[in-house]
Amino acid sequence: MHRLSALICAAALAFSASAAETFEVGKGAFLLNGKPFVIKAAEVHYPRIPEAYWEHRIQMCKALGMNTLCLYVF
Repeated sequence: MHRLSALICAAALAFSASAAETFEVGKGAFLLNGKPFVIKAAEVHYPRIPEAYWEHRIQMCKALGMNTLCLYVF
């Protein structure tokens, strides 16, 4: 479970936002700071990735333009 916690913390840091920002559901769209926001998600099956590569995979997702990371917990 410690490894999962480390992955979640790393993902949160990689995709973190400023505390002053807002995220809400608008009419037909998500809003980030009052502006329409498209969620671009990547899914990571962490048990299938060696722990040494977790941070690299998170950085790769971010480099591909992903702004959300989904984790499937087996």
